[in-house]
Amino acid sequence: MRSGRCLLLIGVVVVSSCSATGAQPKSAPAGAAIVVDQDGAHLGWLTSRADSGGDWVGLVRRDLAGPTATDLDLDRGGLTVRTTIGGSEQAALRAALDAVPSTNGRFEVAAVAIDVASGGVVAVADSSAQAELSSIRRPTGSAFKFVIAAAAVDAGAISNDVLDGGHRCGIPDGRSTVAFSGKPQYSLAPLSTLTAFSVNCAFAKLYEIIGGQTVLHLASALGLTGAVVDSPTLATGAAQETPIEMAGAMRVVLGDGRYTPPFIIDTVTAADGRVLFQHRADNVDVLSADVSHRTADLLTNVVRVGTARDAALAADRPSAGKTGTQEGNTDAWMVGGTPQFSVAVWMGDPARANDGMVDVAEFDKVTLVQGGTLPAQVWKRFLDAALVGVPPLSWPEPAQSRAPLHLILPAIECSDDALVSSIGLSAVPETAAVSDC
Repeated sequence: MRSGRCLLLIGVVVVSSCSATGAQPKSAPAGAAIVVDQDGAHLGWLTSRADSGGDWVGLVRRDLAGPTATDLDLDRGGLTVRTTIGGSEQAALRAALDAVPSTNGRFEVAAVAIDVASGGVVAVADSSAQAELSSIRRPTGSAFKFVIAAAAVDAGAISNDVLDGGHRCGIPDGRSTVAFSGKPQYSLAPLSTLTAFSVNCAFAKLYEIIGGQTVLHLASALGLTGAVVDSPTLATGAAQETPIEMAGAMRVVLGDGRYTPPFIIDTVTAADGRVLFQHRADNVDVLSADVSHRTADLLTNVVRVGTARDAALAADRPSAGKTGTQEGNTDAWMVGGTPQFSVAVWMGDPARANDGMVDVAEFDKVTLVQGGTLPAQVWKRFLDAALVGVPPLSWPEPAQSRAPLHLILPAIECSDDALVSSIGLSAVPETAAVSDC
């Protein structure tokens, strides 16, 4: 990929000094606001006439256009916009993206890192010189499964509950039946294993067992705006989300169950030091802390033994996440993190939705780009660098609350008398995420 991008457009729109390694600016262009990171280091300039940029610029403009900041006039001059961007975190994310081979603008990569404690964006970067890819809306592939997993845990499922992920994979979807890929080796497997290896058949069933409207309600509460159709195909990429939305939603699972829209502006001050705007996080309880911790524990298997096992963090630092690969390898995701950072990484062709990342010469030995390959490598590189010297944290290990159950989808599994008799449905508690025949 390209080296860290430095914009020098003083007379036009934006000036970025790339101050992580460069000198501080001496003065601001007339009628411009200075933008700084958490430590006050210069990031760039903004005026009302700027309409493009990349990396942090688009997110700053979005927040400045919000209802709490509509009275801020960038052209008055002398304003200082202090962001939530961390200097070391931003440098680490840029370096992580730059390690992905360039395809001369064909396939791009975008990533957003959010502080789990506050919900503020600590780093945002993309490989495009023209677009602002942190807000690009693309199919999630199986990355959306973490929402279904959270909804299942919230409904009472536990990691040892068993589903059939290998047979009876034709799921009724309205007037038709959608066939999902099953894996016979996972015909009777615990939810932890089915999550680790992203078994489509099992998650399509789980979606229906929980109830689609329950999943859609949770997705909306998590800030995911692309999940609008009630269909089990959400488990395989029917929703189109943005990297910043995915990082913001995953933050709820990695934290204590509270959600606030991701933000990038901390304060805006006038030349005389008056604070014109100060962000106040409005966290909303979406999941209980116990459900979040249980879901995070479920997602640790993805990194420990599953589709992202090659991206396990240095020194065995605890981490959790979910990979996603859209059909045809057109989009690849890695979404997850630690108790400190929630990170979403997307790869694809922003101009051509059907362009598959298959046998791309520049990617060398990675013949099929999946979420567990290059996106997961970017994710790992960032977290390993950003957390150097930071004590490892983990999530509380959930206590076993009950004996495991066999979760079934009545519409297709209750007709199997042998299966039904072997399960013993009379023992199923009402609070469990399972339907009785």
